[in-house]
Amino acid sequence: MNPWPRSLYQKEYDLSKIIVCGEALIDLVPRKFEDEAAYVAMPGGSPFNIAKAVALAGGESFFHGALSTDFFGELLLSDLRSAGVRDELIEISDKLTTLAFVDFAGISPRYAFYNVDTPSVGFKPGIGDFDVGEGAIIAVGSISLIDQPAADRIAEFAIAESKRAMLAFDPNVRPQMIKNRSEWERRIGAILDAASIVKLSAEDLDYISPGSTRDEFAASVLTRGAALVLVTDGENGAAAFSNSGRATEMAPGITVADTVGAGDSFMGAALVWLAEQGMSNRRNLPDKLSSEKLEELLRFATRAAAINCTRTGCSPPTRIEIEEALGRN
Repeated sequence: MNPWPRSLYQKEYDLSKIIVCGEALIDLVPRKFEDEAAYVAMPGGSPFNIAKAVALAGGESFFHGALSTDFFGELLLSDLRSAGVRDELIEISDKLTTLAFVDFAGISPRYAFYNVDTPSVGFKPGIGDFDVGEGAIIAVGSISLIDQPAADRIAEFAIAESKRAMLAFDPNVRPQMIKNRSEWERRIGAILDAASIVKLSAEDLDYISPGSTRDEFAASVLTRGAALVLVTDGENGAAAFSNSGRATEMAPGITVADTVGAGDSFMGAALVWLAEQGMSNRRNLPDKLSSEKLEELLRFATRAAAINCTRTGCSPPTRIEIEEALGRN
């Protein structure tokens, strides 16, 4: 690997490390060129996107996943590096990159995944004696927790690492990929028991806990030991819950290009905000999340998600863009 190019958007002082574990893939996004329909290849994958969002928002980001030696893998690696994501924890594979075709015909994007015998499915997570440092966050989720053997490996890795770092979990549910729901529920249930931060969308909630309100679901997850629950709901904004408070924030008014990666930009920004506030320590986080602090977190993260939605594909904003949206510049 080449030396890591520090992002222009990152602070000069040391921040808590944020390690995002899971898949990287290529989104094939529909576009029209004159009268012809075509698909444009764009870097993607929820953990990959979150790692980029963290770096661009000013955090010290590491992607922990597998990339192919094919030209799509080269594109993914280059994209990570250009965003300032560190590459020390990346595994290189000669298997072909996962592909995901995106359809915008409905209210929310739909995906068709081609994920057989790919680097993501064969990934073996493990950071060994890597120095995570004080207040580290490890984030997992998405389709990397569906297909074996990587799914169980990543779940075991996340649960083990939760003993020395704060675990963040975003299920990013893709129902069409889940062939064995009971096995998947067992896996994510174990992660929920170990997670300090749980972020999910309203669609995720409908799948994971049908009939539950976001308040009911948040209460149940907080009872299991989590310190923070975040629920996003598109143009309806987001809500945050802790044992010390709750808050809601409406989405800013924008012209939407598409919503691909909005939740990932939200999650990345939220993790950076927590790290900068000194709230990435799993032992003291529950005592600091008052309603006022939750409001601050949501304002920061919803602005990041909104900026992403003004552009095509997943395109997380820089820290400068987030600050401008908050009226700080």
